[in-house]
Amino acid sequence: MSETGSQTNEESDLFSGLIGPNPKQCLTFWYHMYGEQINTLKVFQLNGERTIELWNESANQGNKWYFQSLSLNDTRPYRIKYKAKRGNGSKSEIAIDDISITNTECKKVYSIDCNFEKETCNWNVEQESEYMWTVISGGIHPNDTGPVVDHTYGLYDGNYIYLNASNIEPGQKSNFTSVTVSSEGDACFTFWFHMYGDGLETLNVYLVSETMTQKLWSRSGNKPDLWQLAFIDISMLGTYQMKLEGVRGSSKKGDIAVDDISLLPGSCYKRAFFLDCNFESEKCNWLASFNTTYIWTTNKTGDSTKRPNNDHTIGTAEETTTVASDTTSRDDSIARRS
Repeated sequence: MSETGSQTNEESDLFSGLIGPNPKQCLTFWYHMYGEQINTLKVFQLNGERTIELWNESANQGNKWYFQSLSLNDTRPYRIKYKAKRGNGSKSEIAIDDISITNTECKKVYSIDCNFEKETCNWNVEQESEYMWTVISGGIHPNDTGPVVDHTYGLYDGNYIYLNASNIEPGQKSNFTSVTVSSEGDACFTFWFHMYGDGLETLNVYLVSETMTQKLWSRSGNKPDLWQLAFIDISMLGTYQMKLEGVRGSSKKGDIAVDDISLLPGSCYKRAFFLDCNFESEKCNWLASFNTTYIWTTNKTGDSTKRPNNDHTIGTAEETTTVASDTTSRDDSIARRS
């Protein structure tokens, strides 16, 4: 028996609602498994006749978030189950965040996908001015207007690309352009951006082809001090490039950061599924088992040394993920296993 009342190898389940099958479906989520006594996290697909184990991970994976995508079987209506098994001590916390199920194949990696952990990937930075996109780590910016952590892993030393407005004249522009990609039908261009400060800066996104340059998206001004998701539908036959343009605002407190650029197959608006959940509004349509002292809960990040410092969704310590927690010692921490 542990200090908090649950036992070693005790299990806790988190169930989805009933899902209608589709020939192409993909489950994606982020997970965090940090602690010397971590045991196991498993994912299952269940219907009335059989249980299919889709994935499992065990042991300490370090203090960072990891992405996982799983192709789902075209079976009868089914449920998804996450099963957490408790380790042999309190340093065994597991968290999950940003669960999504889409009626598409699990995505392949496109040439323009980039999380900036390996510099700029296949994107080209315009080198013609002092106002230039630069890959930096979280927290390294002079005006206290950039993000504290990267979006990919929620780490203080995680990377993202950044425009520093210090010592730059208002109105100056800097471009960041992808390699050429070939269209395979409708696609969804996504990225996370951070624009905090009173400098009224602008971020534009263009599609560039041989015959045209089209502005698809634009944001200006002081936004909340957190990472925000942008998604843009692309319907284009042939080849094209994506271009991000930063425009310096009226003051030095107008920095722009971008992270986790991705090109997804299919329309953005057709990808969403009713079981999408980032745990900012409790457990969405997911149900935890309650026949154990070791249960999944939705709580704040950072209240334990082995929990994520930040949730994965928007990268702040004030937000939530879910994990399995002992009912005899509930606090308002991130959902956890301990």
